[in-house]
Amino acid sequence: MRNHTLKQLSNGVHNRLPNYEIPSDGAQDALNWVSVDGGIVLASGKQILGVEGVSGEVNNLWFGTKNDGTKVLYAKYGDKIGYWNGSTLVTIVTGLTVNAIYSFQNYTSLSGNFTFATGVDGIYKFHNSNPASYISLYEEGRNFKGRCLIDKARMLMVGLKNDPTGLYGSKIDGQSTNYTLVASETLGTGDGVQTVFTGTLAFKGSNPKASCFGLKVTQGANISSDGYNGILTGNNLTIGTINYITGAYSLTFTTPVPNAQAITVAYQWENSNEGGITDFRYTTPERLASEGFIVRQDEGGDAIQKVLIGSDGAYYSAKLYSYYRFYIDSTDTKPTNEVFRKDIGIPSPDGAISAGMGIIFMNTANPNKPQMTVLEKNPLGDSLIPTVLFEHFKFENYLYDQCVLDTWDRYIIVACRTKDSSVNNRLLLCDKTANTVDITDKGMKSYAKDGNSLYGGSNLTHTIWQLFSDYDDDGSPVENVWDSKADDCNIDMLKKTRTFRFKGFIDQYQQIEVSLGYDDTAPTLIGTIRGDAEYVDRTNPSSVGGGEVGSVAIGGSEVKTIYPFYLEIKAKVPKYETRTIRFVAKNIGYASISYMEDHDILTFEGRMPKRFRLKQNVSIDGSNTNT
Repeated sequence: MRNHTLKQLSNGVHNRLPNYEIPSDGAQDALNWVSVDGGIVLASGKQILGVEGVSGEVNNLWFGTKNDGTKVLYAKYGDKIGYWNGSTLVTIVTGLTVNAIYSFQNYTSLSGNFTFATGVDGIYKFHNSNPASYISLYEEGRNFKGRCLIDKARMLMVGLKNDPTGLYGSKIDGQSTNYTLVASETLGTGDGVQTVFTGTLAFKGSNPKASCFGLKVTQGANISSDGYNGILTGNNLTIGTINYITGAYSLTFTTPVPNAQAITVAYQWENSNEGGITDFRYTTPERLASEGFIVRQDEGGDAIQKVLIGSDGAYYSAKLYSYYRFYIDSTDTKPTNEVFRKDIGIPSPDGAISAGMGIIFMNTANPNKPQMTVLEKNPLGDSLIPTVLFEHFKFENYLYDQCVLDTWDRYIIVACRTKDSSVNNRLLLCDKTANTVDITDKGMKSYAKDGNSLYGGSNLTHTIWQLFSDYDDDGSPVENVWDSKADDCNIDMLKKTRTFRFKGFIDQYQQIEVSLGYDDTAPTLIGTIRGDAEYVDRTNPSSVGGGEVGSVAIGGSEVKTIYPFYLEIKAKVPKYETRTIRFVAKNIGYASISYMEDHDILTFEGRMPKRFRLKQNVSIDGSNTNT
């Protein structure tokens, strides 16, 4: 008696080699099964935030951060920018170019925590403590309209409508040197009765592009101040708020302000267009240190898609068919601007990401063989070299014209589309440490992450989804399939398997259909693993979910109880050379498989499978068989 045992299924999808040559613990194809801790786990579904929006697409998602660490989710959808207030998308900016891709960047300075959105229509500044308000900063002669990166207190911009091959840089934000101090401004005078005082700080009247910060309100001996979070606190103050963008304030005192007593405030304000990160001006003919700049990256004529930070500290402009490298020394006066490589490039503005390992991108310079590539440090020198990742996976099975690439938990995620779809309908989960690729159906137009939570912007409607968030797909079972390799069980003879054994964990309401295919025939059902069956061990429960680290692809916010199972299925099988096992989970609920065994294998003669023998004895010209 022979057995063929797989004690783990941890190799992801291998589809570069023929299906009989891949690792035994890998899959020749799969959808929504993820390699986790030595087994395969049914990927979780998605849940809608609020209600489904109107037809269109969510071009960008981004999380800004308040001073206390609270996150604000921004979205560019249709011709609007809005934010999620916990129950709905609140529109902030309107009248933008429909479906234009914007860049969102966070910037923290002495003046507060901001998010900037830039695109073909302009530059928009949001204070994350007051996300419903904004400042439109575009000003001809001072800045530009394009996609941005903020690094080292400077904004870099590419993608200008009339200059697709130019790299633009702003001044280095001088912060305190650009701030204006208002030492004392009267907000009101008490009458012995009034407790509520509202209004707008005076700076806004003559400085519409400015924002304020650092308030200190004086009312007699009582001092109140803001904590950069839009809230004023202090003695005798019940409620105090400030909108840093509009300058609007509201003060509610615990007791009436005494008659004739003045309420004053000291604060500072800044205009980012005056020496800040949205001021791109520079001196001519001799540019000075810390000023703005423009460099040409025209070779090849292909557009700059995105500018990224390399592990060497330089800026890399990813173009359609090449990369430029730009570096400026610590004095900010000696720039280097050169073509880095001509045989690599990205297809879309979101097709690359800067990460700890380097610049990761989907290289489509050769459209017939796209490759995931990382620009990483050369171990033999200081330069960066391109290294191809996941060579066992056929990335050419998908199209990347709308590619979105990012990192999430341990994964590099890649949104792409099948060749029969007009929008992204696949999300590849690529684990560089384990060298695995798993395929899911969470393809979206845009993504944003908050800790272990991943959100996607729809490519069909103005809708935001929380992805891998629970065990159902917005109320329906998750579509799925997992196909093993065409396995010869390490026996180079015809064979039969009497029984098949499986181990894993399962929700009590879940069912997993098990099918077998032989020598490339279509799999047929041989049995079902049921969560309510007697072979499920209910004396040894486990819990999954709750958003714990390392389980992001397993299940979301709700903790579920799951149970181990050990099942043996007897099957009547023909003599075969190779066999394929297929799993399909049918219901809503957790499912995993970590062990498979072909048990009690009978061996036969070393002949071809019967269905192929009838086609042998081929004539010399190949036109006849059984001659």
